[in-house]
Amino acid sequence: SNGFCVDAIYCCLEIVITPTMQPWVVAMALATLMCFTSTCYFFQIPEEIRKKESSQAAALGIWGPPDAEFNWCEEDYQLSEWIAEPVNTASCVAMILLPLLFLATHEATGDVVTIACMEVVIAIGSMLFHATLRYSMQLADEIPMIWYVAAVVCSCLKRLKGLNVHFWAYGWVAILSIVIIATEQHSLLHEIFRGLMTLSFSSGLVVIGWGISAMASRLAAQEDKGRRA
Repeated sequence: SNGFCVDAIYCCLEIVITPTMQPWVVAMALATLMCFTSTCYFFQIPEEIRKKESSQAAALGIWGPPDAEFNWCEEDYQLSEWIAEPVNTASCVAMILLPLLFLATHEATGDVVTIACMEVVIAIGSMLFHATLRYSMQLADEIPMIWYVAAVVCSCLKRLKGLNVHFWAYGWVAILSIVIIATEQHSLLHEIFRGLMTLSFSSGLVVIGWGISAMASRLAAQEDKGRRA
């Protein structure tokens, strides 16, 4: 699912990045990866996940014919006329519960609370997308992701560099969101701003990769200093 893409990339960063890895190495590696994934996601969608023309799905589903740009590996409406992709839809429940469980069991700073709440919003949008395969619900899945990335980028820059870029980051994301929501699918302006959203998302992940690596290095240095003291 799209929602799990964010979690998967973020978790992989936390697992793969080591305290001794230089932040610029992580950023360069992610920049290379994002060139490929951005091309696959926006400019050249693989046939395996491209939307399918299916009269059967239109007949079986109460939401109408799927018009989202992606149609994942499940056969549409096999279990219920209400849910196009039941497995992907059900998997989003974990994405809702885990951030809420984290907030319930930890004392979190404001930026962490914001990021956790964004996770929940992404999960709800992803659930709606997989249940309906409608383009409007695809946007309900995608748009919260760019807000999530903006929140993590702001947190990284604030913690590491003392930079407060919330106004600029959230302002840019707000413009992207408003234009995408207000314009028709496949219109020129809509496609331009969806492309800008994709590039912003990819760029944000590069910053996040750099930020996680830099914070891991900083924590390792502090622990080493503590052991020597």
